[in-house]
Amino acid sequence: MSLKAFHVFFILISILMTTLVVGWSVRAFKMTNDMSHLGFGCLFFILGLGLTGYAVKILKDVGRNGTGGES
Repeated sequence: MSLKAFHVFFILISILMTTLVVGWSVRAFKMTNDMSHLGFGCLFFILGLGLTGYAVKILKDVGRNGTGGES
């Protein structure tokens, strides 16, 4: 597996993990009505959005010039 492929794979796994944490946090908030769970979920939702934007940028770079770096 190339370094570029591993990087994309790692980002996608990270997005999946943030999605799972958001789901867990919402479920915990519904069960306990503790706002800290909701805040934690919001934080990870924002992180997931950032990772998604980064993944889109990386995939456009890879698709445009075949590399993940700037040219």
